[in-house]
Amino acid sequence: MCEYATALKVGTTQLVLDVIAREAAPDLELEQPVAAVKQISRDPALKLVVRRKNERAISPVNITGPVL
Repeated sequence: MCEYATALKVGTTQLVLDVIAREAAPDLELEQPVAAVKQISRDPALKLVVRRKNERAISPVNITGPVL
């Protein structure tokens, strides 16, 4: 794997873990998280919208925004 890809993956994971440790993670629970990850990974156009547990829809870009 490319060094840059590995550094990006590790750095992003660290940022997310820091947010969780500070208990500052936004409420973004998805209705079906496993299915949502599969759907998101197959949507290169970033047009997909997934459902949250509170019945509201959210795009993958809006999921990552508050965390990063």
